Order: sequence, then C-alpha cells, then structure tokens
Amino acid sequence: MATSNTQLQPVGNGQQESGSLIQEKVTYRTYVKLNDKGEIEEKNSKQEASAKNKDGLAKNWEKLEEKGYTVWNENEFLKYTVNSVAGFNELVPDEEQRVYIIQAGLNYVQNAKANVKMTETVEGDDNTPAYNGRTIDLKDEINKEPSKRSLTDLQKVERTLKGMNLSAEEFRNMMAILNLKFGGEQAPATAEQEVEEVSAE
Repeated sequence: MATSNTQLQPVGNGQQESGSLIQEKVTYRTYVKLNDKGEIEEKNSKQEASAKNKDGLAKNWEKLEEKGYTVWNENEFLKYTVNSVAGFNELVPDEEQRVYIIQAGLNYVQNAKANVKMTETVEGDDNTPAYNGRTIDLKDEINKEPSKRSLTDLQKVERTLKGMNLSAEEFRNMMAILNLKFGGEQAPATAEQEVEEVSAE
C-alpha cells in the first residue's frame, strides 16, 4: 500500500503542517493495576490531557494514580488532522484505504446520531420516546453541521500558543504556568461533540 512522503513544516509543540495537513506529537501512557501477586488485573491507556496539576502531571493520569494504578509504559505518537480533502488525499494516497477510513467515520457518526434519536423524548413528556416503531433515514443527520464544543479561555490560549514557533520545552513551561492560572479548567461537553479527537479523559 502506498504511503505519503509529505514534507511538513514545524509550527511548535511538536506540531508540523503542510497547510492542509497537520501532524502533532502526543503522549500516551498505559496504567496498570496489580493484584496481591503482582499480576496485572487491569490496563488503562490514556492520551495526556492538556489540563495539568500543580506538579505538571496530566489530570487524567493523576486520577488513575489516585485509584492505585501505576505506569506500565509511555510512548509518543504522531497524529494527523486534515483541513481539506486535499489534505486527506495527501495523508492517505491509497483510494481503497481512504474509502475504508471514510466508512469508519460514517459508522461512528451514524451510531452517535442514532443513539441521540433513540433517547429523545416527546416535548413536555419525558416518559414517552419521540420515535418508536419508525424507520429513520440518517442522511440529513449526516449532513447536519456538528455542534462544536465551547472553548475555555485556557484552550483558546493553548490554540494560540500552538501557532507560535515555540520549542516543546517552552510550550510545556507556558502551559504549566497557564494551568496554574486557570486552575486546569475544562471545556463543557455538548451532546454532539465534533468527531475530530478522541477524548483524553
């Protein structure tokens, strides 16, 4: 299968971009919980969240450590965001693979839309489903513009910093200072979040 050799330009915080395609370096940890014999009972992998505690530890990792989990491994991944069809073609030059990825995304969106429909109720009557015994075409829902999450002040500043030519260390230091100032605030979630990231929580 063909792969892309696109030359991306550095933009700070481990990010690179070509205009229609953005590459970002993200850190993941797997935490494990051990039994009395020292054997692994549970594994929990999480991407590092932007919200940090006063010591600079991601708050989602901190929660796992508070629950008795210990770090099993840590790796960095290069993840991609496409800003256009051209960027998608640049990232995935093989047409069959593009169709596979598009269908996977469609499946995700359609499942989310169907779940929303299944839990809606009649206006003024929370005990009666809005839809029952019907066949619902999801085409209009697929084409409906997604509701976007409201960014917190911290996230707005973080987005600005990512556009600056900062080193990874400079970015981490700035974010540590900002997290203390803003208290690790989080953006409120909406019923229909953008299908653009996997939650780090």
